[in-house]
Amino acid sequence: MDQQSDSPRDGLGQYRPVRPVRPEPEDETSSGTKASKSSLSIVLAGGAALLILAVLAVLMFPVAGVVVGIMGMVLLLAGLAAFHYVVWGWWLGGVIRAEVKAEEEAEDEAHRRIQKYSPPSDKPEPSDAG
Repeated sequence: MDQQSDSPRDGLGQYRPVRPVRPEPEDETSSGTKASKSSLSIVLAGGAALLILAVLAVLMFPVAGVVVGIMGMVLLLAGLAAFHYVVWGWWLGGVIRAEVKAEEEAEDEAHRRIQKYSPPSDKPEPSDAG
């Protein structure tokens, strides 16, 4: 019998190949290969990383003075930026709090004047408990 006649057709009338049967997973004890529970590979990878770091550090000795100077300048600029951020934030926070307090006092004064000089109404005033 023809292989195409056994294959299902897709939506366009084309023949699709038959999906192969997936093999069952083998038991670990029967295959003889099981996952290692040791961390030797992690220790070896860490040792290799430290070795590479040591080699790069030795290669950097001729330019260490330049790198230290650049790092010092970066740290100085970062320190100045952090100092500016803290001082500016402290000062600006005080200014903002003073402005908010002044606005709230002005609103309270305006509300008191409105209540004092407005004619009484028959409607009950809305309560602030909400």
